Amino acid sequence: MSIETIISNYLKENNLSQQEAADKLGVSQAALHNWLSGKNKPSGDHLKRIYEVCEVPFFSKHEESKETENSLLRKLLEAKDEQIALMKEMLNERKEKG
Repeated sequence: MSIETIISNYLKENNLSQQEAADKLGVSQAALHNWLSGKNKPSGDHLKRIYEVCEVPFFSKHEESKETENSLLRKLLEAKDEQIALMKEMLNERKEKG
């Protein structure tokens, strides 16, 4: 199931506006709109939050969702790798400044 479908179903099932759902997810209404339209994709941390808020199991038992799960895991790891790289860069800058 795509992220767009998950969010759309969540909006319908809970009779929420995009703004209300965005508030629950901790993002702007514009970001949510862009995810729903497919213009942008949520980051790893946002994906995890979407799954939590929408009460969708992160690891589904359905075989067809394995590729989606793998993609989500890759995105989560990439986001963490980016954070680690940024922290290393900041530490190196501090060391250089003395």
